[in-house]
Amino acid sequence: MGTWALLSPASPVFHMLGIAIVFFLDPELKETHKDKEMASRQRQADREYDEMMQEARLTVKRKHLDYTVKNLDAAINSPESQAKLAQHANTMHDGLLTELSGRSLPTTVESDDIYNSRSERGFGRR
Repeated sequence: MGTWALLSPASPVFHMLGIAIVFFLDPELKETHKDKEMASRQRQADREYDEMMQEARLTVKRKHLDYTVKNLDAAINSPESQAKLAQHANTMHDGLLTELSGRSLPTTVESDDIYNSRSERGFGRR
């Protein structure tokens, strides 16, 4: 009886140790742990894939922008664009002179612009 009086206060501890040993030796726990590790590796692989796809999209966008800039540079340096820019600058200059002087400038250049040239009906700027 003296031994039981000595061990009885520790019986809950022995009980918990027994349950812990049974719980940790369960093969299903090992499988569950491996499944969680596999799911973690899969999520990491998915994140890496998404990151690579995003980087690929950005690379394509950069190349597209470079191509567009090159074509715009070529277009702005073309003789047609230079002529249009010069015509627009002359139109702005004429408007500025008209504002400053209060007099409209006579049209000296024949153009195809229907808003600035005189039409056959007599409508338009005079």
